[in-house]
Amino acid sequence: MSLKSTVPDKTTLQIQLRASNTLDMSGVTWEGSDGTSSTYYEGFNIFNITSNLIGRYFQYKAVFTSDTVNTPLLEEFIINYEK
Repeated sequence: MSLKSTVPDKTTLQIQLRASNTLDMSGVTWEGSDGTSSTYYEGFNIFNITSNLIGRYFQYKAVFTSDTVNTPLLEEFIINYEK
């Protein structure tokens, strides 16, 4: 996974992922960088996705936190998948 973003001081951009073989994602929890729901992928970088993310369908959740003036910007989100 690759993130390109602009994250000003005093703001955050956090990403969680989930994958499933069912379209409705029933029973599938969001995962962060350590494979648990309590962590996130943050900032901009290239990340290795945890091996728990297996399935035909894929979702991501972006959490933007801003101050009263600045907001983070998610410019590009790329997932590389090997079959």
